[in-house]
Amino acid sequence: MAIATTLNTLYYPLDIPQGADWPGVDFPILGPNGQPYDLTGCSAKGQIRGYPDSADTLYTWSTSPAAGQGLITLNVPASTLTIRVLAVESVLWTFPKGVYDILLTNSSAPVGQQVSRVAMGPVTVSKEVTR
Repeated sequence: MAIATTLNTLYYPLDIPQGADWPGVDFPILGPNGQPYDLTGCSAKGQIRGYPDSADTLYTWSTSPAAGQGLITLNVPASTLTIRVLAVESVLWTFPKGVYDILLTNSSAPVGQQVSRVAMGPVTVSKEVTR
């Protein structure tokens, strides 16, 4: 009998300050055995939405971000995934809260184990006062 090798999903609430650089969070990426996961060749993306089924994407992170999107950095030696938000990105936000998740893709993994949700949780935006 085969044992599933999905990655652990971290539940982590985010509190992001609007209009200020937010250095983000380093998420440890662990395999099903609790050991650091090899991120070589992986990519990641994540989104903030108002609620899980919302058609509207409020913000996007990626390892290959387009203009206005946040950067996801994969640290292969440390087996960590880092998200961050720049002030120039969050200053445009009009939403006070939402939910997010981060998906990690490893195209070298066996079929059925290539895409894993590695982090998720609520997002609170602390509105800026000084502009």
